Amino acid sequence: MRKHIIIIFVIILALSTSCMPSIDQAEPKATETPDIAEATVPKKAAVTEEASEMSTPPAKTTDNATDSETETETKTISLIEGELGNYGKTITLDGFDYINYHVPVGSYTITNNGKWCKIYLAKDDYYKNSAGYLDNDIVETLEFSNYGESKTLVVGSGEHLELTISANVTLTPID
Repeated sequence: MRKHIIIIFVIILALSTSCMPSIDQAEPKATETPDIAEATVPKKAAVTEEASEMSTPPAKTTDNATDSETETETKTISLIEGELGNYGKTITLDGFDYINYHVPVGSYTITNNGKWCKIYLAKDDYYKNSAGYLDNDIVETLEFSNYGESKTLVVGSGEHLELTISANVTLTPID
């Protein structure tokens, strides 16, 4: 019985990979920023992007993430993981697309509008780590576990925010 399951699994795997389009057939993805590997990696680190068989869905934009009337009145910034909004920029690292959120420099109260999530304050500069992948330095990590929970964060020059899956937060500037 076990041999039959393994054989069926191998057949399914072989069929699924033979049906996948090759890199040459896949449509190129448009990004708002140039490949980060070309933009900020020091010249001494030779960076090569390897083809990936997995693709990430394109970033979504929604009205609530870019509602300028609300942001103008209250000066708050809404960030929702996976949505570009006004502050998100798509970058490609090691063949995968990610969104970095570049908010203005300053102090913020960050309020969680969902369940559990983490917010990473990270440096804009990327380097090749010991495993050969592009990486950046994390300055601070905020973890939220309750709806409505608030914490403060200071965003400096050359820093951006990275959100975990299902993150939905509001940033309110501290004057």
